Amino acid sequence: MALFVALDSGGTKTLCLVVDGEGRLVGSGSGGGANPNLVGEVTARESVRRAVEQAWARAIAQGHGHDGGPVWAALSGPSTAEAESILREVTGATTVQRISESEAAWAGVRPWIGREYDLPLDIVITVDAGTGSTASGRNRAGDRVTVGGWGWLLGDEGGGFWVGLQGVRAAVYGEDGRGEPTQLAEAIRRTLGLSRLWELVPMVYGSAEGRQRIASLAPVVADVARAGDVVARGILGDAGRQLGTMVVAVVQRLHLEDEAFAVVMFGSVFKAGPALLGAFRSTVSEAAHRAVPVVARYESVVGTLVSAMACAGVDAAEVWPRLEADLAATPRVLVA
Repeated sequence: MALFVALDSGGTKTLCLVVDGEGRLVGSGSGGGANPNLVGEVTARESVRRAVEQAWARAIAQGHGHDGGPVWAALSGPSTAEAESILREVTGATTVQRISESEAAWAGVRPWIGREYDLPLDIVITVDAGTGSTASGRNRAGDRVTVGGWGWLLGDEGGGFWVGLQGVRAAVYGEDGRGEPTQLAEAIRRTLGLSRLWELVPMVYGSAEGRQRIASLAPVVADVARAGDVVARGILGDAGRQLGTMVVAVVQRLHLEDEAFAVVMFGSVFKAGPALLGAFRSTVSEAAHRAVPVVARYESVVGTLVSAMACAGVDAAEVWPRLEADLAATPRVLVA
């Protein structure tokens, strides 16, 4: 029986799934961040290997992968040749397809969005707000546009690193008396185990993990915002507008102002709450009043899996009820 393997790597986590030809989830694995630009090549390689080996070992334990049947694989994220090599080495895959994160996001919603929303499937914009940020779209004519994705130093506005960085800056400004008082300082100090905020300096500038630690503070900003902190709520509102502005740029370049279509939101930042979501939806609706923001139900790895199946000529919609039941029992692949 054929097996399908999906690998999705990001700035903070890596996920791998193994599914058989009947849509049964027979293996899953996870690792840390695998974006070499954020965590370095060694850590990225270790994260990929950990996720793939864990998922494949679970598939083997269930009696799969021994019969020499075909293995079709797909990978998304900041994929490297080394990640592909690990996939081939561990699983024996002879076919490995690389797809973009936007393609993975859209593939992951197609099996269910068509039946739950009265929207066309040939027009879509996807927005990724994980550690970084990017927006991609296509129109009915097949034209494609990508905005953002410039990385933590040149862009990634509205992404997890950006939100964490704004939170740290607000805490520092409040400490200096240059900004409004905020609970962010205490929350960040407590989360990072600091006795005083000044200890951020060697942590950020003297550690290879400085960027990751800043990105990890995005949920802290969200928690402080939910507790009513005005400064934190303002950061999330700005993040929502930044992400919305990327969508607006895609809308304008693809001339979608009067079209009805889905704006698929995926990535951990979209869990931040109403302050971000409200600003995002408001910004999008001003440019595309018929656009319908839709929160992705699953992590991008599910779309990567659908793409692996499509590469083998298998329509995931045919096995979706079985697969969806297994995915619902696998919390790590659920977005919310």
